[in-house]
Amino acid sequence: APTGSMTPAPGTAAAMAPAAPLADVDTMIARLAERLEADPDNLDGWKMLGWSYAGTSRFEDAAGAYARAAALAPGDADILSLRAEALVRADGERVTDRARDAIAEALAADPQNPRARFYQGLAMDQAGDAAGAVTLWLDILAKAPPDAAWTGDLRARIRDRAPDAGIDLAGRPGFAAAPS
Repeated sequence: APTGSMTPAPGTAAAMAPAAPLADVDTMIARLAERLEADPDNLDGWKMLGWSYAGTSRFEDAAGAYARAAALAPGDADILSLRAEALVRADGERVTDRARDAIAEALAADPQNPRARFYQGLAMDQAGDAAGAVTLWLDILAKAPPDAAWTGDLRARIRDRAPDAGIDLAGRPGFAAAPS
């Protein structure tokens, strides 16, 4: 989800036991981490660990797991953008230098990666360029698959920031007039 909304991915420790007490989920995640230390070349395992950490708000750990996955799959923009997202979340939703570097790496691998582009827009917005951010987000939305789960969150972000950006959303697809 480009907006940072973290839903545990199917098959992750967090998703497999949503009703379990947190200690049980943490135990499952710890076991996965131990297995990966014995099998460090397991790309899917590192991705699962990253998703699991992110799903339990352990974003610094998620970024580390995604870094391990990225080392096994150089140039994989999806993994690189997940790492960038985890860094932004770890840094309190701020796009810091380390997150900016991760975003740039993901965009170098795939300039159209929607998650990386979203965070590029967030960096622009945080630097005072709301118009640039909203324009970028509108482009992401225009190119999104119609069934992408994250488009609602992206529309909400655009609606929220468009007034500061000086961008009128009236008449744009997906932006009905607000009820009066």
